[in-house]
Amino acid sequence: MSAWLKDLYRKVDAMDAKGFADVFLPDGVLQWANAEPLRGPAPIEQTIAGFFGTIAGLRHEFVNVVEHGEHVFFEARVTYTRKDGSHVSVNACTTFRRNGDKVAHCSVYVDLAPLYA
Repeated sequence: MSAWLKDLYRKVDAMDAKGFADVFLPDGVLQWANAEPLRGPAPIEQTIAGFFGTIAGLRHEFVNVVEHGEHVFFEARVTYTRKDGSHVSVNACTTFRRNGDKVAHCSVYVDLAPLYA
């Protein structure tokens, strides 16, 4: 797993919305689950910060990572800590298309229904 990906998910697991959003190009796109696509770091940061506000924490356990050129694909088991202290784990799959160290497009495939059940 590349240092780029490790560094990015240290930010995510620290609930650093700005750190996550800062890796996106000015016109970079985040497609997260079934939500409307977000374009640009500011809307991405705002939305991710809002999501982080609904949980107490999260941790990604990488299951399978494939990095090839500008493309990164991975499966992860994500454990969320709810505000009441309980935990729930779900499977997720994420894809990135990079331009250097910046993200042009990211898609996150995850079902968050168990988190809020």
